[in-house]
Amino acid sequence: MTMTSFNIRNLEVNSPYSTDPIVLKKILSKNISDLNGFQEIVDTGFFKNFIHSNFKDHDVITSKCGGYGNQKLSFVYNKKKFQHIRTEEDLAITGKNSCNSGVRPLLKINLKDLTSKKKFWVYLVHLKAGSNSKDIQFRDTQLKYLKSQLSSKNAYVIMGDFNTTQYFHSEGNYFHKFIRDAKLIASSSEIDCSSYWWGGINDGLYYPSLLDHILVTKELVGNFNRIDFTNTEHCAQNTCQIASLQELGQSYNSVSDHCPIRAELR
Repeated sequence: MTMTSFNIRNLEVNSPYSTDPIVLKKILSKNISDLNGFQEIVDTGFFKNFIHSNFKDHDVITSKCGGYGNQKLSFVYNKKKFQHIRTEEDLAITGKNSCNSGVRPLLKINLKDLTSKKKFWVYLVHLKAGSNSKDIQFRDTQLKYLKSQLSSKNAYVIMGDFNTTQYFHSEGNYFHKFIRDAKLIASSSEIDCSSYWWGGINDGLYYPSLLDHILVTKELVGNFNRIDFTNTEHCAQNTCQIASLQELGQSYNSVSDHCPIRAELR
């Protein structure tokens, strides 16, 4: 079983970011997995057509809500390996009841493995962005709500952009506590970065950060012998070191500041 999480930076083909569909196809052809969580899918019609045209074994489930930026969550899965049972879209994690104001919803997908016949859940998240104390406190509250939804579940995976801007500092302890309390196996055990940004410094260089995560329960991993986590594209090419815009290359400049992160259960 393979899993990928990827924030595609405000995916639209005609926008200030102008996602390049040719480069996107090149990236996803290397990174598409059995289970895929995507964030910032603004043009959902384009994205669904893109997936169905290029990855015919896969199907797409997209949230209706996307917060004030209209950034939808999309789940893409291999329909030959998994049966979709149901999807629930949860606005409670946003702190509001309005579909397109505030932050993104929690998307819950229940699946059945067609080989083992076992059922499990996939949770897609895109938590509040920002590094100030209010933003961090909001994310802490979001994770506490998420934890309350997991108490009755055993086999599940959570993937997405957790916006853990202070992951390597004491301000990031709320996230580490969530992982410990839920007893999850985390991609951050093997991945050092998942995105690049300008670092707030006008020096022409870009700095690695760790915002995206795949979290898996021991019950789900227990069906396999091992799990390996990797990052790809400009994060892997620059080995999470400070880089120039030229070194970040096509995947950064044409598709996203984030990189796909992957989990492989064997």
